[in-house]
Amino acid sequence: MLSVADDRQDGPLEALRFAVIEADLVASHFREIIRLNASTTGLAEVRRQFQTADVLHFACHGQTNHEHPLESGLSVARDGDLILRELLEFPPGRHRLALLAGCETAFVSLSSLHRGVSLTSGFLVAGCQAVAASLWVLPDWCSALVLCRMLDVWAASPGSLAAALRVAQLWLRDTSWAEKLAYLRANEHTQVKLQFATALEALEERPSTNHPFYWAGYRITGS
Repeated sequence: MLSVADDRQDGPLEALRFAVIEADLVASHFREIIRLNASTTGLAEVRRQFQTADVLHFACHGQTNHEHPLESGLSVARDGDLILRELLEFPPGRHRLALLAGCETAFVSLSSLHRGVSLTSGFLVAGCQAVAASLWVLPDWCSALVLCRMLDVWAASPGSLAAALRVAQLWLRDTSWAEKLAYLRANEHTQVKLQFATALEALEERPSTNHPFYWAGYRITGS
């Protein structure tokens, strides 16, 4: 699997504090992994690894271009973005799953010229059997929590990814912060989860996650 984090702390876009933690969390669920960080990786390397990975994960900014949807993309490399127009030109691969933890990666264009076009549809055309993507702009800690819990459920009971996402969403909605932190610390051998719990505790504000804005932002397309 390929997991890419936008770890850049300077530049025009807001730094994603939890991107590296999320990428490490997701990668910990798989055996054969390629972990790349945008600050030290060129776009050509991302393209190369993309072609052979069975699972794709991008913890990065999603750049939604409402006027020109084919120019929408993901901030995956130090020298450029992976854009939708390029995805549509990739030879179809055999990717089991794509996890798009960038803002509005499930946004669908409603323009008459590009109706139905989205980053999600681009990944499906590129050969992904299923795509998990966000419907709106979410805090990066929220994406990390949803994907961590979803993959934990999926690993424990392989089957429907949509069902695993539903469990994760309800967990995010119904648990207190104390319960969330306790969950992450329950397995002391998973170092990245301990790091995640510590980083969450350091947040200046931890809002209640029972509002749909926090727990309902992801959807699964495909099977």
